[in-house]
Amino acid sequence: VIFSIKYKSALLKLTGDVGGRGIIEKHRDDILEIPVDSKDINVDIDALSDYQRLN
Repeated sequence: VIFSIKYKSALLKLTGDVGGRGIIEKHRDDILEIPVDSKDINVDIDALSDYQRLN
């Protein structure tokens, strides 16, 4: 999931391991689904350390 900058404030208010699911559910009309055929695309990145682990 890639979020638009317009959700930055809402995302920054999330605490713990909540994730953005609530934001996604509230804004279904803004979703653009793009099918992919790669297991590598489904990676959960919540922090800089998660991103660094991938490199």
